[in-house]
Amino acid sequence: MILLHARDRRTILVYAPWLAMSLANMGGSHPITSVYSVLILTPLFLLALPKYRELPPKLRGTFWAAVAFALVFATLVDLASAYMLAKFSPLVGASRSGGLFLVRSDAWWMRFFPLPFDKGSLIHGTHIDTAYLELQLNMPLLFTAGLAAALARVRRSSPLAPFLAGAAVAFPVLAFFSLSTLPWHFVPKLLQLIQFPYRLISYCNLMLLAILLAALSAGREKLARKPGERTLIALVAVATLMFCGFAIKLVHVGATKTSKVAVGAPSDPSEQEVYKDFAFYAHYTLFGLPELKKAEVAASKWVELPLGGIGPEYGFIKPVSVSVPNGGWVRTSLAAFTWNKLFVDGKEVAPPALLVHGSRYAVKLAPGEHVLSASIVPDPTWLLLRSISFVTLALGTLLCFVSLFRGVSPARS
Repeated sequence: MILLHARDRRTILVYAPWLAMSLANMGGSHPITSVYSVLILTPLFLLALPKYRELPPKLRGTFWAAVAFALVFATLVDLASAYMLAKFSPLVGASRSGGLFLVRSDAWWMRFFPLPFDKGSLIHGTHIDTAYLELQLNMPLLFTAGLAAALARVRRSSPLAPFLAGAAVAFPVLAFFSLSTLPWHFVPKLLQLIQFPYRLISYCNLMLLAILLAALSAGREKLARKPGERTLIALVAVATLMFCGFAIKLVHVGATKTSKVAVGAPSDPSEQEVYKDFAFYAHYTLFGLPELKKAEVAASKWVELPLGGIGPEYGFIKPVSVSVPNGGWVRTSLAAFTWNKLFVDGKEVAPPALLVHGSRYAVKLAPGEHVLSASIVPDPTWLLLRSISFVTLALGTLLCFVSLFRGVSPARS
């Protein structure tokens, strides 16, 4: 983008949110969301470029350089996510931590569905006193996109100005529902369809498209070229990226603070409402889906393996002591995923003593007291591709910020 120098400028604010939101998707959202976001944002980026025929001959080479940069950038950004989906999609849609969401629940159309369907929550009701502390990570960056368009001074006569106004109203509303469960006590059960399993991703994707359209529209308006405004938007972008990292920390802190060992929890989803512990509910919500009722084992107990969220315990799964006087099956909170290994008394468990109950591992224990522990060993190829993706995003974001401070922006069509 820095390569594009033309006589008339188009605001760099069109591209800053694109880079920032891609970074947020890679840093904290599902790979499936990251893939779709980049597939959507890359064509929007290409459409925002100056028209090739209107460029002077000496600038046409830089035009193709910018196109190549966008395509290579998008490819490198999505390497890790594409690899995960290609390798594991027959079983799961992988989340950022190597956990999983069932394919039936994470279908592509669900990413854009206005009301994410949480059948378990609708049937059993919600008895949660503590909100899940994960503000959807691309929401603050959507706000950045809106601020970028606002600083570009979108005219009220612009046909896309209403999109920006609507997004500005939707942002605080969605943020409130994402962080608070208070409205659930005063509204019909239908409102429960908005919360937990998909964490407002569908709404955020709709907002993302709306704000980007407004930002693209802003790029065609007259930009107030004051250095202070360019500096401000760069600082806001940095601040929102830092907030995203903080939000990721909040997820693990919240999980640590609300998690309790729940031994003896019922295997029947209809009895779930008796247990008000949020960590238990969070893992149990999807068991209300009809597809999950054909479990391979009827686990008689439930064991929550606490996940460390802060300091040296970040990401560490703490061992749990379990007493099973008569022996039998114990269903754990460990997601049934290739990377996740379950240990009993220090020894890794393998089938037939290890089976899948719904989307979680269940282990058969002999009578007595045992220590359950787990470890996450990510795929080495995925780790390499993820490193490439993050390096690419870091370089792209750095170029974006450099161009902001230098006041360099692409040509205006």
